[in-house]
Amino acid sequence: MNIILIGHPRSGTNSLVEILRCQPGLTVVNEPFCEEHASWNPSNSDYLARLNSGESFSALIDELFNKFNGIKELSYQLTGDTLRQLVHRPGVRVVTLRRRNLLQVAVSFLLAERTGIWKRWDADAPPAADHFGTPYPAVGLERVGGHVAPSLNDRYQNLDPLEVDVVQDRMFWTAQEIARIDEAVAGLETLQLVYEDLYLGTRESKQRQVASLWKFLDLPHIDSSRIEFFLSDAVRQAGRATYGQVPNIAKIEAALGSDMTGHLRF
Repeated sequence: MNIILIGHPRSGTNSLVEILRCQPGLTVVNEPFCEEHASWNPSNSDYLARLNSGESFSALIDELFNKFNGIKELSYQLTGDTLRQLVHRPGVRVVTLRRRNLLQVAVSFLLAERTGIWKRWDADAPPAADHFGTPYPAVGLERVGGHVAPSLNDRYQNLDPLEVDVVQDRMFWTAQEIARIDEAVAGLETLQLVYEDLYLGTRESKQRQVASLWKFLDLPHIDSSRIEFFLSDAVRQAGRATYGQVPNIAKIEAALGSDMTGHLRF
């Protein structure tokens, strides 16, 4: 059995990959068609460059499934045709993950670009500069893995305001990506998970979501402290000490917050 996991940016796919990897024998490759995939590990092939140079997408997927039994991709990393090819591949089980709160997605996306923290556990790595090349200030440092690194909360200090229209544009773009995913999987039997149900509910509701995942994939239920960790608030980034440090966060909420597209409540 091969697994495809598709989501949009900031939908919680990184944590879900780690949860899937808790299953013995399940190996999931993370975003092989991301333009930075080859830089993450010296052994990684540059699948995007190979695709752009004319190699067959189907052959590249064959190669990946010879090494792994799961592939996670973000929708924007694939064209409409390649996204459809991937999810309609015979013999795969497709899981999608989305987020209802588009406003939090947009703010999270923009802050990840600025701080370089795409995953909560990225805070344990000591980057030299932010997304724009600005060196991090040498304040509030923690020693991590033999290096001195800014603590998580310090990485969110002295943030510049986010332009409201930029946040709104990112919300619209995310909605388009969700629509692209829906179009690609139309007519397929898929498991559609939602961030708020998987990560923000009660412990019991989170466990029900994970149980539905194992049932859909025909995998045995497992109890794992690692799964509990990736379901917990310990890996969530949003909070008053992080996203709440955006100087105009109240202005963004007043302009764009709604029951339909979500609120910024930390």
